[in-house]
Amino acid sequence: MIKDGVLGTTSGPGLQQLLAEQGHRDDSQWFRAARMYNGGQIDPTQLLEEGCCTKSYASDIANRLKGWVDEPREDPKQLYGLQEARL
Repeated sequence: MIKDGVLGTTSGPGLQQLLAEQGHRDDSQWFRAARMYNGGQIDPTQLLEEGCCTKSYASDIANRLKGWVDEPREDPKQLYGLQEARL
């Protein structure tokens, strides 16, 4: 399951392909690839919490990588005091 998620399968891309496809080389590449993995694309607004599927997927993945598993979800706009959470 992990191998398929990273390398992809014949039925869909994995994280490796999505990192190449998303086009950014800064820290946002990981969040953008996670959003594409979950929802197939990034919303045209470029707001990662917009579009289909799990709204907090990209931030949930980042939090798990940092070791957070049971923390409450927070709106990225409120968390960082932003008007918009653009990456």
